[in-house]
Amino acid sequence: MHRFRIFVSAAAIIVFTLTMGRAEAAPQILGLVASAGLPTPMRCRDGVCTALLASFCLQEARDAPADGQEYKLAPGGGLTVIATQPDGSRLVLPANDLLSIRLYSGLATVEVSLPMAKLAAQDVAIGAADAIAVVVEASTTILPVETANDPDPQTPEEITLATGPMRRLAAETFDTEAAMPDTAKLVGLLINALPAEEDSQPVALDGLLAQIVAGAGPGRFSPEAVAETGDIVKNCQQFPPTSIAQGFCLESLQHGLLSTLNEEYWTAAGGS
Repeated sequence: MHRFRIFVSAAAIIVFTLTMGRAEAAPQILGLVASAGLPTPMRCRDGVCTALLASFCLQEARDAPADGQEYKLAPGGGLTVIATQPDGSRLVLPANDLLSIRLYSGLATVEVSLPMAKLAAQDVAIGAADAIAVVVEASTTILPVETANDPDPQTPEEITLATGPMRRLAAETFDTEAAMPDTAKLVGLLINALPAEEDSQPVALDGLLAQIVAGAGPGRFSPEAVAETGDIVKNCQQFPPTSIAQGFCLESLQHGLLSTLNEEYWTAAGGS
């Protein structure tokens, strides 16, 4: 992959997002990129834990969703929450009824939220020192939440096509351990591992990347994926060393990667 292509793609998706018209009809069904053994850390504050997950479009012909659009999980796949205690023990929870999902930015990122009150209501206790992460299972698809008086709702046939054959085809592009999908995963892990925006400590992205690669285990990422992510880190380290500035850079470049992958997917699908 030409390393400058990701920067061109990042600019392209930003322009696409800003210029795409909005409609009241049901927006596109999206897929979530599978974790493939790499849980995404959640940041907890004020009783709510959140994480940003990579997503992609499964319906080229439908209108793009607006930021903030609410989604729900479709049958198949799913989300799992893992709480790891300081002693290494883990609590694994199916999170389908615990998490809320909304579009965070463009077509490439959704935010999942876990209110701690929902856990308490189910007599599940999470300690303040526990590390919480979310896992995207294979074949996970999300549907736009229906609105009243929708002039063009998603039909059962559209949902079956998007969550079945189209999602299986998308797995060949997004859910593999090839260099570009793995680079997108690594950048996503960097984004979610950034300290809170209120933290005034400078962010050392290169050190954070080294921790993530080491934590994933030897051989999990190809040298090419690590090198590509290293180039992204060098680019973003030219921004002010704060979470908000470097997070914006990382998010923009991850969007470019996912946009390129989405283009490759649509080429394979022959459009829709």
